[in-house]
Amino acid sequence: METYMEDYNHFRARFNIPALVPNDEEEMDKFKKRIDTYIRNAVGYISNYDYQVEFADFDYISRDPLEYVLYGLDDFYEVLYKLQYIINLKFRSMRKTYIEKIKEIINKSNINVSCIIVPDGNSWKIELHPRGDSVLDKALVDDLCENLGDTRPRDLFLQAVKAYQNGDFHHSADILRKTLELVFKNYFAINKSLENIIIGEEKSEFLKKLAEIVPHPEHKNYILKFCELVDCYMKFNNNGIKHLSMNEKILDEASLEFILYQTGSFIRFLDKLKEIKP
Repeated sequence: METYMEDYNHFRARFNIPALVPNDEEEMDKFKKRIDTYIRNAVGYISNYDYQVEFADFDYISRDPLEYVLYGLDDFYEVLYKLQYIINLKFRSMRKTYIEKIKEIINKSNINVSCIIVPDGNSWKIELHPRGDSVLDKALVDDLCENLGDTRPRDLFLQAVKAYQNGDFHHSADILRKTLELVFKNYFAINKSLENIIIGEEKSEFLKKLAEIVPHPEHKNYILKFCELVDCYMKFNNNGIKHLSMNEKILDEASLEFILYQTGSFIRFLDKLKEIKP
């Protein structure tokens, strides 16, 4: 189990992208007041006792932890990390609607932070991430993680996002490939590699199942083009990642961002197919 400092350093590393920080001081003040008011109204007074084990510095404060975190700390990352901890501790036994409201407050604030809700056993918790392109992040990262639910693909996708945010682009791309492969296996009930499903021995079975989902004859060419896109994705990923030594890996931040959003786009596409009526 990670120590507090190890966990905090990993959290801080998520936001180690210069273009995303710092935040406007006035907007941060507005955000703090909104989140403070909502949490107070929802849970009332917050005791110092619950936090003494987790955060040693809480031993030395006389005011409650939420006030200390929002108004007594100067480090942007430390504020977010401890705020995330307090929210998850206080709201884990409450209805999901409460934590959804917190997500709404955070995501509507003009600060460079994005909030998603993920399963936590029989409850829910929030995770805070740096905000990238708002349109793409909403559809292909935030919504995608929530729609995947408490599943192995969701866990893998989050690992890939965190590896990307930590600057480990090669590891992130490898995890994204595994994520997409697992989604295809689960969706089409074919327990083979992604290569076998798209271009190998299982391609005919894959096309048959895809045609059952999209039964309209005029969409046959559309389905074949989708397969070509996935094949191009695999080749792009494999050439940069899978078969090269560490010193030869050539993916940079821009190409990894492409792979990240493309993975989300493919998964979102399959999810939307469920809505098609025969």
